[in-house]
Amino acid sequence: MSFAIKYQLERFGPGGLKPGDVILANSPVAGGSHLPDLTVITPVFSSSPTTTSSSPTSPSPSSTPEIIFFTASRGHHADIGGITGGSMPATSTALYQEGAEIVSFKMVDQGKFDGQGLEELLVDRPSRWEGCSGCRDYRSVESDLKAQVAANHKGSQLLHNLVDEYGLKTVHEYMAHIRTCTRQAVDYMDDGSAIALSITIDPETGSAVFDFEGTSPEARGNWNAPISVVHSAIIYCLSFGSGGKDPVTGEVKKGWGYYERITDPEILERRYPVILRQFGYRPNSGGHGQYTGGNGVIREMEFLQPLEVSMLSERRVHAPYGAEGGEPGSTGLNIQVKKAQQGDDGTAKKERRINIGGKATVKFQTGDRLVIHTPGGGGWGAPGTKRDEVEVVKERMKWEARGSLANRAAAQAAFGA
Repeated sequence: MSFAIKYQLERFGPGGLKPGDVILANSPVAGGSHLPDLTVITPVFSSSPTTTSSSPTSPSPSSTPEIIFFTASRGHHADIGGITGGSMPATSTALYQEGAEIVSFKMVDQGKFDGQGLEELLVDRPSRWEGCSGCRDYRSVESDLKAQVAANHKGSQLLHNLVDEYGLKTVHEYMAHIRTCTRQAVDYMDDGSAIALSITIDPETGSAVFDFEGTSPEARGNWNAPISVVHSAIIYCLSFGSGGKDPVTGEVKKGWGYYERITDPEILERRYPVILRQFGYRPNSGGHGQYTGGNGVIREMEFLQPLEVSMLSERRVHAPYGAEGGEPGSTGLNIQVKKAQQGDDGTAKKERRINIGGKATVKFQTGDRLVIHTPGGGGWGAPGTKRDEVEVVKERMKWEARGSLANRAAAQAAFGA
């Protein structure tokens, strides 16, 4: 998020930010990723109180403050408008189709929350685009944004505690001591696009150069990464929802959006028309090796009303590779299970299982299920390599307890003992 903070600092310039200000942004041109990721940025001033303020948006009483830090939080929100519920359409080719784009908005101005301006940005403006809706559940998004403001405020207080204990100079120095490992690799997206990276570290200064020479050009779809996201790797994600503006009639219906966050089953099933049928380890999905790769998971949901699912996932074609002779893990799989329908002659038909691929927007009917198999991790070291007997026994017992290995012989084959 450093890109997002630097952008806002340059945009407002010296003196443009005051105690009690909070900025909201999500645009890729302002250091954002995809639009549902809303970034809340709070400047921390040298004269801000540490524990005397009870409000996350109360201004500092000092007249000559100086910005010494920023606190920021980035949250993926359930729905900010766009062409599909959840604001992550797999078929989008234009940014506005994901929903509201915010380059820079002072959501809190010297302690005053601008709710009217926020609603204009999230609800009114996105719906002006053809085929698009505004935020389908604005009050939930507004509440979550206020929670981000409060989280930033708590972070500001903790930073002041550090400064009080160690001094500003020491805290700044330790924040500059972060280093990274040397690495070089080429990997491939499921569409064949290459991601190449080599990192060169100067041992004297500790500075590093990240060279992406050899990476494929921009893709037509919506999984390109702006510079602020180049440091991150998105493994997989899922959105679904309903409501919004009908693309044919233009009628606007109150709706909702959900983004997969591994929510507790009780919360998921209470708030959304979903039954969580299965959530557990995906047996034997990790690649074999001296150290076997981690298992993926299986997550199965049944929908209780018609809705639309937008899936954006990777590793459905290219398997997670192993290292040092380890075998690759299993690829992922996304399956739509269509509910069995009774035939005209009264006979029951079988369920249909459809592989929807890694990236898709699919309509589900009542009773249909979505089954997600996430990829398994690659193994490390050549399979069959001997290793410490105590570690082998511990590992074998753990996997046998999970039911992932059928018997001792299978365990010996997997763990090389």
